[in-house]
Amino acid sequence: MRHSTIIGAVCAAVLFAQPGVANDSMAGFAVGGLELRQTDAVRLLREDLHITMDEIRIDYVFRNETDEPVTGIVAFPLPPVGGDDWFEGYALPQSGRMDYVGFRTLVDGEPVTMTPEHRITLDGVDRTADLLAIGVHAVAVHNWEILELARREWTAEQEAALQAQGFVDETGRPRWVLQSTYWREQSFAPQTEVRVSHRYHPVSGGSVDSWFPGRDPSLPRDDPQTAEQAEARAQYAAMRDEMRARYCVTPEDEARMHAQLAGETGVIGQAI
Repeated sequence: MRHSTIIGAVCAAVLFAQPGVANDSMAGFAVGGLELRQTDAVRLLREDLHITMDEIRIDYVFRNETDEPVTGIVAFPLPPVGGDDWFEGYALPQSGRMDYVGFRTLVDGEPVTMTPEHRITLDGVDRTADLLAIGVHAVAVHNWEILELARREWTAEQEAALQAQGFVDETGRPRWVLQSTYWREQSFAPQTEVRVSHRYHPVSGGSVDSWFPGRDPSLPRDDPQTAEQAEARAQYAAMRDEMRARYCVTPEDEARMHAQLAGETGVIGQAI
């Protein structure tokens, strides 16, 4: 019997912030956790990525190309969460739980149990053991409300250790990055296809206090601008062009946004 490890990676958890991409490679357990490898024993025949507001679903079809059974680890890493920009608006669908996205897996249509592995990095270095040694729950603090609840449970010694080791900034906000991977051992019969389906709730991201400038309705449209106003509008125009290109905003999308804003006055609020 052959042994190997398969990993299915989808970088689409941060909805509206990253494009949905599905790919397949190999993995194995090392001292620091899962590591990528390659194999020719099991081939990926098909992968389908489905993204909605409420669920991300990835359907795989694997085939054991050999004439003997293959047993290995099917692993699925989620995109990393957190870091110095964590406060930009992550909305964990199930904050406070180790399984913060409600991860589910079906194999040939039947539900199976996946084991989560949570790794913590800080400035690119694996610091999982250090954070756990302090006694801090690493998963559920990347959310304003949950962070405040977590802070109430931190002792003075824990806060001091977090500050000293760089896990939090001067305001007490977490700086570490959480990488979660779900895995299980899976058997593949000889010359047989196996269908694996992963489902989880998307992690929404966005920005806050976004400004959509319009015009002062009390002024004529050709009202002269001050130098400061002209510079500010030019800077915003450049930023808007960059956002159009980065997020593939079509003229139709922009027209709908302007229609909602009525195009008359500036709007200050949240854009998710």
